[in-house]
Amino acid sequence: MSFPELAKALAQRLGLDEVRPDERGTFTFAFEEGLAFSCRADGRNHVLLCGTAAPRPGDRERSGELCERLLRENLARARSWPEVLCMNPETGDIELFVREPADLSPDEFAEAAERFVNHLEHWARACGDEPPAPGPFGMLFP
Repeated sequence: MSFPELAKALAQRLGLDEVRPDERGTFTFAFEEGLAFSCRADGRNHVLLCGTAAPRPGDRERSGELCERLLRENLARARSWPEVLCMNPETGDIELFVREPADLSPDEFAEAAERFVNHLEHWARACGDEPPAPGPFGMLFP
């Protein structure tokens, strides 16, 4: 199954109207509480999932402290799930990226998307002042 077919199958599974890629072939899915993620083919063998966990922190001191804390936690979690958490150099936003194999079935892709949204929510909470807590996004995927 091609990547556009996987993305459209995910949209259908989520009960969304037909989704269309942008000019770069990127599909975007938005959820409650402002969470959204984009996905696109990354070569022939991978799909790249990406999303913004938090906007740029307001002050420089907080930004440095936040980056240090997030880096420590990201490194600690790297063994259990390969993900890249970074600060966008153009916007300063905290972004999460994950590469998945492109040969997933629609069910496997939906599971990968669910995992990604749960991790994105975790990082969104980690970027705030509250400690991270598990999120409710599992219920979006039947």
